[in-house]
Amino acid sequence: MTRNQLANDLLKKLSGDPILTVDGSGHIAPTTQQIVVRGGTLLIQSDSSGNGPYTGWICAYRSGACHCAELVTDLGTDPHMKVRNGNPYHISSTVAVDLVYQLYATQSQPSGPSPTESNGEIRVGGN
Repeated sequence: MTRNQLANDLLKKLSGDPILTVDGSGHIAPTTQQIVVRGGTLLIQSDSSGNGPYTGWICAYRSGACHCAELVTDLGTDPHMKVRNGNPYHISSTVAVDLVYQLYATQSQPSGPSPTESNGEIRVGGN
């Protein structure tokens, strides 16, 4: 195995299970695109600084609609994702590779990302 192959393998492992942080106002960090892999995880945690924990939903938005159930397998009875410190969501093993989802915070049913908020972005990479 070459040095580049080892570096790419390490990068894939490091970027396959991202951690997103949501502050009390619903701003998601990081805002740069994060990579998830099929069968991997996504942890959404509270920002410990500032104005308390965020209590609303986090929506995976793509093509004009919510696709939380397409992206993750363990929503339970929830319609969307939410902050789950220490308990990551599991990425579906059947979600299509290279799909991109904009993650944004909403207190009610999603109507689409707001340009005034800090939103995250998730791309499904190959595994």
